[in-house]
Amino acid sequence: SAIHAPVAAYDAQMAARVQRLFDAIRPERPLWRQNALIYADPVLHQPRREAAPRRDAPGTGRYLRSEKQCFVRLAAHDAVVFSIHTYLVPLTALPAQARAGLAQIHSVL
Repeated sequence: SAIHAPVAAYDAQMAARVQRLFDAIRPERPLWRQNALIYADPVLHQPRREAAPRRDAPGTGRYLRSEKQCFVRLAAHDAVVFSIHTYLVPLTALPAQARAGLAQIHSVL
């Protein structure tokens, strides 16, 4: 929990829910999650406060940014390994069908 100390919304209740999630991970059942967002700026490091508005103006998105997070419990040590990988793809590199699908859920396309 100490890593989240700077995050005001990460309170004791949130920490308890996250800990339950980590406790439930089994070596034979890794957990992963992935998101997909549209960005105008291809820079990978884009820090901002949660309440701060995005700098991207509507309709200016040119990149699909997706973060895949994986959680794996090591059976030999009972530790959980967390990894994150960020993918950044120009929207023009996506097939037309993928762009059309994104347009249905993202108003910036």
